[in-house]
Amino acid sequence: MKSENSLALSRSKSKVLRTTQSYQPYHKATIEDYDLIKVLGKGCMGKVFLSRERHSNKLYALKAISKEWVVFRHEVEHTKTERDILASISTISHPFLIRLREAYQDINQLFLVLDYYPGGDIATQLAKWHKFDDARCLFYATEIILGIEELHRLGIVYRDLKPENILIGRDGHIVLTDFGLSKQFRPNWQKTNTFCGTAEYLAPEIIRGEEYSYPVDWWSLGTLLYEMMTGVTPYWDSDQNKMYRRVLEDKLAFPEDMMFEAMDLLRGLLQRDPTLRLGCGPSGTMEIRGHMYFEYVNWDDVYHKRTRPTYIPTIDHETDLQNFDDTFVSMTPKLSIPKQDLDSGVQQYFIGYSFSERLPTRSPSSSQFRSELSRRSITSSLAGIPSHGSRSSITLPGFEREDYEYNDVIFSGISCSNTIQTIPSDDISEYELDQHHHYSKRHTMMLGDNNMKYSSSSVLDRRGNYTSVFPT
Repeated sequence: MKSENSLALSRSKSKVLRTTQSYQPYHKATIEDYDLIKVLGKGCMGKVFLSRERHSNKLYALKAISKEWVVFRHEVEHTKTERDILASISTISHPFLIRLREAYQDINQLFLVLDYYPGGDIATQLAKWHKFDDARCLFYATEIILGIEELHRLGIVYRDLKPENILIGRDGHIVLTDFGLSKQFRPNWQKTNTFCGTAEYLAPEIIRGEEYSYPVDWWSLGTLLYEMMTGVTPYWDSDQNKMYRRVLEDKLAFPEDMMFEAMDLLRGLLQRDPTLRLGCGPSGTMEIRGHMYFEYVNWDDVYHKRTRPTYIPTIDHETDLQNFDDTFVSMTPKLSIPKQDLDSGVQQYFIGYSFSERLPTRSPSSSQFRSELSRRSITSSLAGIPSHGSRSSITLPGFEREDYEYNDVIFSGISCSNTIQTIPSDDISEYELDQHHHYSKRHTMMLGDNNMKYSSSSVLDRRGNYTSVFPT
């Protein structure tokens, strides 16, 4: 009997031992888990690195965000929104939306671990090819549409669809990325009136300062498709004020060689009245899917990536970065050093930031992750068109538009009218390239009813045109 009891106890211990060996507790990620290989991009608040996770040996895009700059620029809520939307998207694993694997932090930095796409972005390809052929435009359009459709289903208005935010995978398929300007509605059908986005892709209702919702993304899609088909956005002008007026007033024109089906699609997407815009009727996205431009598209095949890409990026080896901007790739891959230690009062803003796809999703509550910093605002007018020294005004929240950098001074603002057209060859050293492929140079301007002085910069965009920006 004793022997049998001993045997039973031994078996019990063996079972416990096997159970213990098979259980792998969750390892909380830290920056020490990743080797930084190269810089893929740089913004005013941080950098994006090509990184390798030491445990799995897999490559990821690691976005490091400076807490110091997040707080200094009143971007806590903005940062929270990006993390929350990425977490929401990652739980569904959509084929055309970038996936967040981890979010964590240390005393100075916030980190987002994202899937790495070695084919670069659509902007880089447009710079190389100027425009795409019909088959390539159709291919990208179908995948972008399904990505936007899913964002809208989740109650998210994207607000920043542009070539720079469409990444290309090794297999030629794309994903949408960068949800820093996105807004998630709860409940799903609400409106907002925040003036934000990238100037060339702004819908008329945003420019007019009206309330808006999901239809602005379909306008941006129309603008993007027009650019891919022709090499330029439909209402482009080197003066942004004139470009805004063109968006509101000019007749849509097409090249003589554009297909009729494409022209009809663009007319529908670039309808100034959002209630009449294609994709905004009772049938929603099915209006776009059912358009004759997509007559021969099998949407189920698109979703499951059974459609063959018309372009496959050249990638010679695992860490080949030929599809990325040399300006960033040549930088030393290291984290920014904060100017001062952050106190516990600042750290409380980031409680609940962590996320892992291996754990149940938990979004930080607004009380946990609320910025008590007041947002500064500036005013602008002319039916919502930014201008210098205007009297009637609308408020532009402080985290809107793009970020610009000049040495150690950071700017965030809305683009204004052009100030210069060329960089003198002997003056190029005074300009610095930022993450949006802009060169910037600092100056000051007087604007608003009270002639308050704001730091500003003249910005060269990827088409070689200049605008001024001012901070909010």
